[in-house]
Amino acid sequence: MLKTYEAIYRAGHVEMLETPPSEEAARVLVTFIPETPLAAPDPARVLTAIENLRKLLAHVPATRSLTDELIKERRAEAARE
Repeated sequence: MLKTYEAIYRAGHVEMLETPPSEEAARVLVTFIPETPLAAPDPARVLTAIENLRKLLAHVPATRSLTDELIKERRAEAARE
């Protein structure tokens, strides 16, 4: 079975970032991954996601804190235990 371990190739050497199983010798495949910057998110998709969340939470009054309610519920559960 193949297992992938992360490493960095630098100055002609492979520096392992994870410890592979201790074997005296093993065949390996080395794949070089190009450094590509992450693409910036599409502004139109971001705005659509924001609009969808606002619609989903439209029924929640601005004065209501869902976080506070969740904390209150968790504390009540903990007290019952």
